[in-house]
Amino acid sequence: DDRRDESLASARRMAETAFQINPDSREAHWLRSYLALYESKYGEAAAHLRKALAIDGSYADAYALMAWICTSEVM
Repeated sequence: DDRRDESLASARRMAETAFQINPDSREAHWLRSYLALYESKYGEAAAHLRKALAIDGSYADAYALMAWICTSEVM
């Protein structure tokens, strides 16, 4: 679907812009993780979540997404 592909490309651009502005942004790493998951890149997604948690060890959204990865038996 063209709209879905355009939306995904737009989300990738926004995530990259956020990361370039602040590579220490927990949210930028979380978004990169979410996009990696969408493409079934589970190892990459987990790596971004680990970075987000290294930045903020109390980032609940990162723990929630990591739990989903770990309990989905994809790793």
